[in-house]
Amino acid sequence: MLKGFGIICVVVAHVIVLDQDFDSLTVRLIYMFHMPLFFFLSGYLSSLRINYWQFFIEKSAQFLIPYFIYLLTIFFIVRFTGTSNQGMSRLVLGGGYLTGYLGVFWFVPCLFLTQQFCNLILTKFNTSGIVLIGIICLLISYVNDWYFDEMIFPYGVNVVLAAVPVYCFGNLYRKFGTEWNQMLIVIIAVAGICLTVYGFPNYYNMKVAFYGIPFVTFLSGLAIIAALLFFVFKFPSSALLSAFGKASLVIMYLHQGLQIALRDHGYADPNLRIAVALLLPILFYLAANQWSISRALLLGSLSDQKSFLGKIYKPVSIKRDKEQVGM
Repeated sequence: MLKGFGIICVVVAHVIVLDQDFDSLTVRLIYMFHMPLFFFLSGYLSSLRINYWQFFIEKSAQFLIPYFIYLLTIFFIVRFTGTSNQGMSRLVLGGGYLTGYLGVFWFVPCLFLTQQFCNLILTKFNTSGIVLIGIICLLISYVNDWYFDEMIFPYGVNVVLAAVPVYCFGNLYRKFGTEWNQMLIVIIAVAGICLTVYGFPNYYNMKVAFYGIPFVTFLSGLAIIAALLFFVFKFPSSALLSAFGKASLVIMYLHQGLQIALRDHGYADPNLRIAVALLLPILFYLAANQWSISRALLLGSLSDQKSFLGKIYKPVSIKRDKEQVGM
């Protein structure tokens, strides 16, 4: 449900940004938490592996096979139709080098690298060591924001520094979150929202390594996520949000191209673009879910990839191997 809520926020924000840049309060409020939410949930749901090579193989197949298929397909479509002139070198470099139709593709390699690094530190260090490494990564990410903000790094490797503490926080929250004061979390979240409403730059733009007010944006964003987490446990389950959550990776890959294409062809209504950018990828997801090969190549299905890749890909244990990758 939270992944579904998060991907809806992503689509809404991108539609508004395309029209108004960051002038909209709605965008700034969404950018307080929407991308950190996915790193947090990935850490919260992570299954740690001590076989690091096997973990690398699993996640490479699960994330990078769909990534390159969608990336190359969209790249050649927009090049063939003349709607974009991005060169092949940008595809090779990825991350912040990708713009327009492909701009959202920075996220998956960044998440992949974050998972690999966090799996290592979460299995090698105790809680104190994990917190220390998270703080160090956070501090270096601020240095990047302050002094190297105009530098573009291949595959968004610099953004990993900001993602690591969020990912680790998600993992630690699963272990210790019930012991934390929920009212304090809500107060921090509300205070952070007030700062944003009153015009302070209290939001993330992770792709370009903008991390808002040092420590304040980090804490208020995590507080919003934690509040959402314990609120969602109190609500009845939503089949609609869950459906968006399951299809979140497909929506992420396809929504930006769809809404840009609609706008460029005269369909400027933001509500129409939001609806199309959410519903068409859902239909594509449902269609791709019908066949083993499309589940393996387009949805990152672990069990279907296992059947195709054979001995190269032998997961140590897969508890949810019918599930596809979500953002």
